[in-house]
Amino acid sequence: AAALPAPRHIFALTTMANVPATGSQIAFTIPSGANKRVLVRAVVSPLPALGISSGAMADPQLVLKNAGGTTLATNDTWSLAANATEVQTVTTAVQAAALTSGSTDAVILAELAPGAYTVDVKGAGGGSGKVLVELYAADNAGTTTFSSVAYQGTTGGTGAAQTVGFVLGGSETNDVLVRAIGPSLTSGGLADPRLALFYGTTQIAANDNWDGLRASSSAFAQAGALDFAAGSKDSAILLRL
Repeated sequence: AAALPAPRHIFALTTMANVPATGSQIAFTIPSGANKRVLVRAVVSPLPALGISSGAMADPQLVLKNAGGTTLATNDTWSLAANATEVQTVTTAVQAAALTSGSTDAVILAELAPGAYTVDVKGAGGGSGKVLVELYAADNAGTTTFSSVAYQGTTGGTGAAQTVGFVLGGSETNDVLVRAIGPSLTSGGLADPRLALFYGTTQIAANDNWDGLRASSSAFAQAGALDFAAGSKDSAILLRL
């Protein structure tokens, strides 16, 4: 019999973040099923190869917490971690940029049970600057990896864009919900965020104000995500990928 197509799943999230002194945060959810190994990185040593020669954070730090706010793991310098050798192996396996021993890059590799988690990204001593923030599924157990991923941070100033990339595994198409939340945040959100979704360099979808996209509202509920008030200027894209 022919093999069934593998369902789409979120394999990786990455963003070039301009992290303020107050820090930024990644949130992700592991759905019910088997435990998952997760690799989280806040790295600066690869930035010159990406054409970024100034403004990097001097010493990024990571703090992994569960849904109750309990700290599960922390890291300041990746090469000093007890599992640094395994971190190198997994970094190669997920095809992430290699890290130099002794660099100030921060990495957490952990096996996590199904549930919701956050990772605080901050600079040592209240430092700020540019950081490449990455989240990877680090094993191949099962077909579903992350059911949701999110990044909360600053856009870097008026008119500046925040680019977030994600990688889908599997071969079967699934509905994907992408949102930019500003007005619905309790404070400090963008007044009118906009979204543009690209595949490579080709724009495949865009949204300014989500209101009227009632199919998106039902998708919010299905995903267990915060609903938006009618007329809000938050943005959403619902697309089969």
